[in-house]
Amino acid sequence: MNTNNYNETLKDEYRTLVVAFFNTVEEQREDRELSARMLFEMAKSKSLTDKESMSADWLRNRVYQPQKYKHLPQWIAKSAYYCLMARNWTPTKNSEWFVMLAFYVREFGGDTPSYEALSQSLPANLEGELGFQWLKVCVNAVNDIKKQKQENPS
Repeated sequence: MNTNNYNETLKDEYRTLVVAFFNTVEEQREDRELSARMLFEMAKSKSLTDKESMSADWLRNRVYQPQKYKHLPQWIAKSAYYCLMARNWTPTKNSEWFVMLAFYVREFGGDTPSYEALSQSLPANLEGELGFQWLKVCVNAVNDIKKQKQENPS
């Protein structure tokens, strides 16, 4: 459980998180508009985007065409994170655990995240053996990046 290039790996997993969100919300084809609306409303409520609107087709093109859109915008993935947290959704795959805990560390970890402090406040849906393991990976990676930047200022 490690990530060689933490930030790039995280960007690569944005898509995983949005697909997980789609899978929890959508049972029928008609639910595509609902999921897009939920993501967009969350983005607006958290001030994650300045976009005025977002269609289900626009969103799906970015999610399901990785050859055309290498990375999803971070605001879409963060919106999915917040929506999934609001639903108390629990990850089932390592890639889902990673991206959820990475966003959790970014949200609550501050400049120098502490595993001990974050593990005490971890929401129930992110607890468990994998949750704590991925929390440790993310905290260590963030702290390593910060340490490298301090040692090698540009």
